[in-house]
Amino acid sequence: MRRLGVITLILIGFALVAALYVTKTKAQSVQKDMERLQSELTQEQSNIRVLEAEIAHLQNPARLSGLAKTHLETGPTKAGQMITLDDLVVRVPVKAEAAQ
Repeated sequence: MRRLGVITLILIGFALVAALYVTKTKAQSVQKDMERLQSELTQEQSNIRVLEAEIAHLQNPARLSGLAKTHLETGPTKAGQMITLDDLVVRVPVKAEAAQ
């Protein structure tokens, strides 16, 4: 009987060592995954900062004004280009009037 108890305790000990090994291995794997994801997150945050800087540059009003003057050849609005709301109604018929 005593031998059976000792063998049982040894088997339980081996099972605990195996369980501890598996748990340690999984914990290390999770730690590596976490480090990899943290690295990816840092890289993505850096990419976001770069893109935000590019957007700020592209939306710069002074830059857009210069590009508009260079490529669109626009100038100040002339009085003849202005219309009133009444002129707009005459030029664009209402749907009810258009259906008739």
